[in-house]
Amino acid sequence: LATSMLGRATPLGDPVLLTDLQTLIDEISTVVKDSSQPARIGFGGQFGAGKTRLIEALLGCGGMFPVAANATTGNIFEITVKQTGRASTELTEWRVEIIGGTRARSMLERFAARALAELEREEYTPQFEGLDSPEKSLRAIMKSDADFDERLMQALRWGEVVRRSSRTTELCYAAAELCRFARAVQLGRQILGKSFSVTQAQANDLLTLKHNASSLLRAPIDELQPVLPEIGPAGSLTDVESVRPLFHLVRKVTATAEVPEAVARNLGIGEGVDFRFVDCPGGGADGTGVRDEELS
Repeated sequence: LATSMLGRATPLGDPVLLTDLQTLIDEISTVVKDSSQPARIGFGGQFGAGKTRLIEALLGCGGMFPVAANATTGNIFEITVKQTGRASTELTEWRVEIIGGTRARSMLERFAARALAELEREEYTPQFEGLDSPEKSLRAIMKSDADFDERLMQALRWGEVVRRSSRTTELCYAAAELCRFARAVQLGRQILGKSFSVTQAQANDLLTLKHNASSLLRAPIDELQPVLPEIGPAGSLTDVESVRPLFHLVRKVTATAEVPEAVARNLGIGEGVDFRFVDCPGGGADGTGVRDEELS
């Protein structure tokens, strides 16, 4: 129905209507896809608790996933488990799914709401250069029926100004995350809701958290404004030199674990039966955790 509506609306040439209909199609496709998928078993907890290592042990593939002493898993990692005739576990079919337009709007509102909560906790009357009313500006960003592009511009400006001027660490975190996310969405509008093939090395790059929360306070503002890679029409990122700027737009990274019969037997599954392990980012690993709460 949505696809039919898009076809009828195309001759009208209304860019807002066409964008909204395409976003609706992307979101419906995601829901339909998820509803037909196997059961998921999620692994959650604080960072460093050993979630990733436990999944490796269950799959019989120790050392295959990126781990470190510091918080490491920065995006959701979903692994489809299938019994095959292989002698050992192999990881195949690596892909990255980008958040859709509806999710991007919801996340922007969450970031703004978190920033508003921190703003209200300030122990002094904040005066931010270039912002007549920081609270009013945030509420405008949270207004779901306003123009999304305008809200992104407001969020970027608000985040830049407040991060530079705030006296509290928590508000700096919230402002930096709002700014970083708004810029990533602004630059990546053309790939929202899409899915791409990636190599295992690229997948690891999109899974690995390479900064800690405190770096949001020190990093130059340019580092919060990623330059997204050029993506061709082939639906693959395997030729892209660096996929790292896509990190904050990732909905999840997926792969298939083809396990031998012995591993499948230990997991209680047989041939033709599959399910999914979901490795969630550790709590408190990345700033305020707003993005992780939304995706999880």
